[in-house]
Amino acid sequence: MQDQLARLAYNGHWKDVLALLGQQPDLANAASIGKGYTPLHQAAWHGADLPVIGALLALGADRRLLTKEGQTARDIARSQHPDREDLHYILAPSTRSLAQLIRKLIAETPGLFSDYDGNRIICDRLITCLGETWMEADALAGRDATGTLARGLDARLEAALHAITGLSLPPRGTAQFTPAEHFCFSAAADFVRRTLLPPLRDVAARAALIPLEPHWAVLADLFEPAPDQWGLRGDLFLWMELHQVLCHCELSGTPDRDPEFTVEDRLVAAVATLTGTEFGARRDVYVRRYARGGMSTGMVSCEHWHVTVIPLLARRASWLQQSWVGLG
Repeated sequence: MQDQLARLAYNGHWKDVLALLGQQPDLANAASIGKGYTPLHQAAWHGADLPVIGALLALGADRRLLTKEGQTARDIARSQHPDREDLHYILAPSTRSLAQLIRKLIAETPGLFSDYDGNRIICDRLITCLGETWMEADALAGRDATGTLARGLDARLEAALHAITGLSLPPRGTAQFTPAEHFCFSAAADFVRRTLLPPLRDVAARAALIPLEPHWAVLADLFEPAPDQWGLRGDLFLWMELHQVLCHCELSGTPDRDPEFTVEDRLVAAVATLTGTEFGARRDVYVRRYARGGMSTGMVSCEHWHVTVIPLLARRASWLQQSWVGLG
C-alpha cells in the first residue's frame, strides 16, 4: 500500500492519493524509499492546487518533515515554484498557540457551556490573553516525555486564570462577573482544571499537525508570520494590536445584510478604528500609544497598509479559504 501511495504521489494523481489516504490516514507521512518524499513533499514539487494541500494537511500531513536532502515541503515549493506565494504560506511549518487550541476545543465540544455561562467569559478572556503563547514549539508539541507539556500548560493557564479572576486553579468555588446591572455571570473556579485542561493537553500534543480550520479560524490567524518590511515605525505596533483585537472575529463571518463586506473591508475598518483616522486618505498618521522611539516614532503609513499589508492579509484569507474547499 505504501509503494502504491508513493507511485500515485510521484505522478501527481491526487484524487487517488486522497482516496487511499482516506482509507489509511496513518500513511499521510509515509516517506518514499529513495528521496524520502512524503505525499506533501510530492504535492509541493508538483505545485498542487491549494485544495489538495489542504486535504493532505487535514489528513495529518506534517509540514516539518525533511526529505533525505533536508528539505521541508515549503523548501521544495520555494525551489520549484518561486512565484507561488500561496504554497509558501500554506506550507509554512508552524504550531498552534494556546488561544487557537482553546478556540478549536470550544468549536468542537457541543454543550460545553450553559446559557449565560461565566465559564465562557473566562475562556473568551483566556483566548485574548494567550493569543501569542511564546512557548517553545517542542514543549507545546509534547516532545518531552518527562511531563514538560502538562506542567507548561498548567502553569500558563493558572497564571492567566489568576490574572483574569484573581483565583488559582486548585481552589473550588466561583468567580463572579457583573458587567452591567442585573447581569451577573458565575464561573466555576475549577472549570479550567477539571474541564478544559484534560482535552487541551491531548490537542496540544499534536499542535504542530493541526492546520488552521474554517470552524475556528479568526482574522487574527492571518497575522502569522509578520511581514519582513514595514513602512514607518508605528506600523509594527498597529500590526501587533490588530493581532490581539481581532482574535474573536471569525474569518468566515460577514454581516448578513452586506455579503459583499469582504475581509479587506473588515481590516480597513479595524485599522481606521485603531488609528482614529479616515483610512481612505493615504497619508501618514500619528498614534501616540505607538510612540516607542526612533525618527518616525508613532507614525503609521496608511499608504503602506493600503498597498502592501492589507492586500497581503486578504490574499492569505483567500488562500486559506481555497485550501478548505472540499473539507466537510
